Amino acid sequence: MISREEALNLLVEHLSGEKRKHSVLVSKIMKKLAENFGENKTKWELTGLLHDLDYEITRGAREQHGIIAAKMLEGRLSEDCLHAIMAHDHRTGVKPVTLIDKALIVSDMIAVLISEVASRIGYERIPRMKMDDIKEELKRELLFKEKLGVGLVKICKELDLTLEGLIKLAVESLIEDQNQG
Repeated sequence: MISREEALNLLVEHLSGEKRKHSVLVSKIMKKLAENFGENKTKWELTGLLHDLDYEITRGAREQHGIIAAKMLEGRLSEDCLHAIMAHDHRTGVKPVTLIDKALIVSDMIAVLISEVASRIGYERIPRMKMDDIKEELKRELLFKEKLGVGLVKICKELDLTLEGLIKLAVESLIEDQNQG
């Protein structure tokens, strides 16, 4: 399996700064979800880190987004991780089936919402905010992205997670990361 350092080097090689930041955020959330579900944290973290590796390559062909990344990572990640990467964007036609597939989708979605909130209030403020205030900010963001919210709630239910539970885990992953750094 690829190391975290090798994965970060691939991100630098293939993604712009904002997309790298997004991928790191997704990886933190995936690691926290793995802990929550009793799964392999390293494996899930790497899946989150590398899920958008082909994002800039597939700019004009989003139906390939995830498919090309999985091909780039063959032999470096397990088959279930590669399937999750292929299934995280509905346009590929690859259906999310497993726990890791669905966890990657919700991690990606909640990371987008966190980034939207952070662009307004600043990333550094999020870990210091009260959980209820963060939830309100994210719910407010969901109102503007109704389609995203419906999909997020649906997949959370499939994972036996509430939206509030997902938000709590996502924010905890940010707080833990800030406390370690």
